[in-house]
Amino acid sequence: MVGLVVEGASDRIYVAAVIAWLARLAKQVNSALLPCKLQQASGKHLSGYVKAIRILQHTGCGAVIVLRDSDFKNCGPEEKRRVAQHLRQKCPGINISVSVAEPEIEAWILADAECIHNACRSHYAPGATGWSDNATTRARRRDAKERLRHILAGSQKYAARFRTVPPTEIEMAEIFSAHFNIARAANFNPSALHFLCNLIRHLCPHNRQQAVCQKTVQIYNLHRNPVFRRWFNGGSVP
Repeated sequence: MVGLVVEGASDRIYVAAVIAWLARLAKQVNSALLPCKLQQASGKHLSGYVKAIRILQHTGCGAVIVLRDSDFKNCGPEEKRRVAQHLRQKCPGINISVSVAEPEIEAWILADAECIHNACRSHYAPGATGWSDNATTRARRRDAKERLRHILAGSQKYAARFRTVPPTEIEMAEIFSAHFNIARAANFNPSALHFLCNLIRHLCPHNRQQAVCQKTVQIYNLHRNPVFRRWFNGGSVP
């Protein structure tokens, strides 16, 4: 069994939707996902992740995928390696893989224009939502939650509901998760692509991973994405 540790309750809703989508995709190539279990960390501190991993380990998980928000602090491959090393030291005997949402999981929703259109019935032009070396660009992309709140409040479908009282993170997750597709988001946010590759590598049986990848490429044109193409051909995802 594979465990997945997420940061908050809204993240749990989004990730559960992603796993359900991946299960449907795997079914199209006559495969099924390995059993998995979601666990929420208690807070952002690494000690909360250690506790969650130990709970999953005690319930029979042999591998764990950890998903954290970066908030554009200590980002990139070095941060993932640092976190993974710390967690492996604290939780020996279990395979741990770390993914970091840049800057937060709501940025993946902003990277999926079709999700926002279907959820809100509003036109939305997608754009890059992940890490940028430019500080001004990072500042503009940082608060994805507030951007989603603004979109909901300005939409014809939800304006009356959220014009005066902004939606909570849980309410936003319940609205957008049903329409979210991580493969579409992966074209505009590399951290979504990293998490997708992590899921395929750990949740799909080894002898069906290639077929699931091929189906993903076929449907979502990820062959155009150089990072996915490198991973598909046996390389690593940073």
